[in-house]
Amino acid sequence: MSDYKIAAQLLAKSQQELQALHEMRDNANIVDEIFGFMAQQAVEKALKAWMAAKNIPYALTHDLSILLADLKNNGENIEGFWDLIDLNPYAVQFRYETLSLEEPPIDRQKLINQVKEIIKIVKTIIDHS
Repeated sequence: MSDYKIAAQLLAKSQQELQALHEMRDNANIVDEIFGFMAQQAVEKALKAWMAAKNIPYALTHDLSILLADLKNNGENIEGFWDLIDLNPYAVQFRYETLSLEEPPIDRQKLINQVKEIIKIVKTIIDHS
């Protein structure tokens, strides 16, 4: 499968997860652990789509800091996205543990906006390929 096809598939999955985030945003019955997991997955797939679209090899990892560093090391501007590494614990740890009561709640709209921005960048790259 070409990198373009992989990028398009990953982007489509990220867009589906973004739609789920919209559906969950105002639902108080959806705990932050679930929302954070879905956001982490959306970001992970979008970053991997970005890398595939740019023909940058990516690790099979859930660690967003690795993916962001690889993009940066390949000349991509990811400066507005470094805070997304805060989602790393949602990929695995918070799937099995609950958040501490001391943890601030997720800013759901901010996270949705960041996912939208990454998706917009990747879509532009794919559309111009």
